[in-house]
Amino acid sequence: MHTRSTHMKNILKVYYHKYNKNYQADFLNRKSLVYFKNCKNILDLGCGGGEFVLLDKKRITGIDSNRKSVLHAKKKGLKAVLGNVKKLPFKDSSYEGVHCSHVIEHLYPADAYLMLSEVARVLKKGGVFVLSTPILWKGFYNDFTHIKPYLPESIIRYLVNDGQDKTLSDIKGRFEKIDFYWRFRPLNFPGKFGYLLSNYLYQFGFHLWKKDAYTMILKKSE
Repeated sequence: MHTRSTHMKNILKVYYHKYNKNYQADFLNRKSLVYFKNCKNILDLGCGGGEFVLLDKKRITGIDSNRKSVLHAKKKGLKAVLGNVKKLPFKDSSYEGVHCSHVIEHLYPADAYLMLSEVARVLKKGGVFVLSTPILWKGFYNDFTHIKPYLPESIIRYLVNDGQDKTLSDIKGRFEKIDFYWRFRPLNFPGKFGYLLSNYLYQFGFHLWKKDAYTMILKKSE
């Protein structure tokens, strides 16, 4: 009985490692990539190990301030640059698309403002900006590096609206909102396999109806 139980555990372990990946993140990244279908080149801010860059190695360049992440991405054969989102090492109007997923919530307001200013600077007129970030849900501050949530209205105020009730000055370059959708908590099945199953089912629309993040799609109009 003990041998059979051990054998079964080993089989489950093999299958877990074989199919263990973040299906939810992969699904959401692919959903974001659709908005860049007409972009010849795309910049991924805070690229990490290159999960988004991997979806289109020819068109996407990643940038990250973590040297290990950049080296890890380069080992995969991806285009990745070491740099800071507050001062991007690229020329004005050099990209047709900018992707920024789960980065801005790690920045203080003054730094978030600088990042958005840099996005506006490096993005061409008519270019697409896709921003994904969590809202204030009960687990938000479980991540020590989370500074604050940025509601969609705050992004719209500084990138879309002209000179209306702003503490900081207008960011050079205006945008129009072309799409928006909420993101939700996955189902909560217990254990490693439960987490993997919850993660897998998310891409088919099986999830909780508790909002925990959003994705906003903007187009640079001037």
